Amino acid sequence: MLLVLLSFAALATAFAFHKGVARQGFSESGKLMLQMGPVLLVAFVLAGMFSVLISPDAMGNWLGREAGFRGLLVGTLAGALTPAGPFVAFPLLAVLLKGGASVGAVAAYLTAWALLGVHRVAALEIPILGWRFALVRYLVSLAAPVVIGFLAQLVSTKLP
Repeated sequence: MLLVLLSFAALATAFAFHKGVARQGFSESGKLMLQMGPVLLVAFVLAGMFSVLISPDAMGNWLGREAGFRGLLVGTLAGALTPAGPFVAFPLLAVLLKGGASVGAVAAYLTAWALLGVHRVAALEIPILGWRFALVRYLVSLAAPVVIGFLAQLVSTKLP
């Protein structure tokens, strides 16, 4: 809903200053839709397939609250190994939450995806920043997903 309001505010602002700006904004929006639409479609199909291929029992066993510390580790490992951008990762995370994954496991996944993504370290960090920096940063980041997942789970149990 907030995005809809922001979009209308931006559109109204563009029309107020110059109608050509509004047309240009629509044109850029169309280009972005053509570029990102197929990626989003694939991401939603992938998320939908995960939702029907992973049974609720398996989800609970590996990523649910009853999985405990193991769920945090599985979430961390899965996040570190997910070679995708946010358009794939976030719909997948939504499916995991709806399927019974704990807040802690999903927080660990998201944190590991952002901090420990193996594909980003190999493709960008090591070549650009060097193996020594990448190794040091990776090592000091290893505990973060588990700690954040644990704290997220703790906080989620305290909220109504």
